[in-house]
Amino acid sequence: MKKLLSVVFVLLVFSFVFAQTNSKSSMQDAVTWMYNNDMTSKSTLADFAANDTLNREQSSKFFSVFASKIYNKSKALGNSCKFSDIQKADKTLTGSIKDACELGIMK
Repeated sequence: MKKLLSVVFVLLVFSFVFAQTNSKSSMQDAVTWMYNNDMTSKSTLADFAANDTLNREQSSKFFSVFASKIYNKSKALGNSCKFSDIQKADKTLTGSIKDACELGIMK
């Protein structure tokens, strides 16, 4: 299910930004757009590795930034977000996991 959601999200971003073709240059444009909007730390298509599996912390970054920056979604008051495994997550992305929960996107 997570992999499916990840694929759907990446396709949504690609189509949201560049609805023309699936050419390599338009995919690079999408990665550049995501990089410029703080959705990824990777600036090139090769580094972005679009065909790799997207994990929870990576997808939380995409979803939370997309929801807050593009759709101006606000964090829900009273969302209790506690995780038993957050210490295992990539330390640069734990804030995104919490943000995605507080935005009501992921639990």
